[in-house]
Amino acid sequence: MSRHTIANDTRANDTADDEIVLSVRNLSVEFATGNGYTRVVDDVSFSLRPRETMGIVGESGSGKSVTSMSIMRLIPTPPGRIANGEIVFAGQDLLQLSELEMRRIRGDRISMIFQEPLTALNPAYTIGNQLVEAIRTHREITRKQATERAAELLDLVGIPSPRQRLLDYPHQFSGGMLQRAMIAGALACDPELLIADEPTTALDVTIQAQILELLRRVQEEFGMSMLFISHDLGVIADVCDRVGVMYAGQLVESSDVFELFARPFHPYTEGLLRAMPQHTAGSEELVPIPGTTPDLASVEAQCRFEPRCRHAVAGCGETVVPLETVGAREVRCLRAHHLELEGAS
Repeated sequence: MSRHTIANDTRANDTADDEIVLSVRNLSVEFATGNGYTRVVDDVSFSLRPRETMGIVGESGSGKSVTSMSIMRLIPTPPGRIANGEIVFAGQDLLQLSELEMRRIRGDRISMIFQEPLTALNPAYTIGNQLVEAIRTHREITRKQATERAAELLDLVGIPSPRQRLLDYPHQFSGGMLQRAMIAGALACDPELLIADEPTTALDVTIQAQILELLRRVQEEFGMSMLFISHDLGVIADVCDRVGVMYAGQLVESSDVFELFARPFHPYTEGLLRAMPQHTAGSEELVPIPGTTPDLASVEAQCRFEPRCRHAVAGCGETVVPLETVGAREVRCLRAHHLELEGAS
């Protein structure tokens, strides 16, 4: 039985009444431009259950990373601002907390693995100094105790000679080792929620597989919920229990990962699946999605995917499209009840 099957069975039987760990409600984020504010995340809502992994997938510029940075309250203000919505974690709306209160949560109860570890880590300080600082910021322990904890974390994520490597600087680590060190820092205070923002993007396939296996292992060991941001549907299928698909700042489909791959309900999701390599005999060539993503400064309230959609009909580009519940999923498409879209093999 696969990991996802076990996870889905457990949720169905045991967690129906569990508290939601994270609930994002009607989140909208804007950035200042020469022509006023441009909305780059528009009315996004989703929730995350205990021990669950939810993936957010979409093209570059779809709003995935901005959504994750908003949860951490790391949107630079100015030029950015959270224009609307709620981000409820463990019963608290994070948007109503002061910066001091947020700093107590950030890195402790909620941690993040950033997309580029070499830029996220300070090149002027050793790996050990940065891990120790992260630990002592949230735990009242001695430097010696924190150093021991840092060495344990490096060992946990598979870095050999951990006590010796604590003395190294970031530039002395390979890409895969840096990502492991970032994961060690994210786990320093046993977080309840881990946000992984494209943690394998710059890694080769072998190292990518090792990092994904490491994330699965530490999630099970720490009992965390995880929000996994990626543009790679293959990684999403391997790691996640549920998945939300974003396009041009909007959530256009949300579903159990198996159901989404078997039968997408939104034409954009179908387009992503058709553009994904299929490792089966006689599989067809990749089918790219025609056109380009829209300019968010000029998009209107109507369907944003309509100019690129092969299923569009008269009226698709003239009506506001809400996110509606269709069966066990949510989808933003006027024709979702009528289309029979192609899934992945």
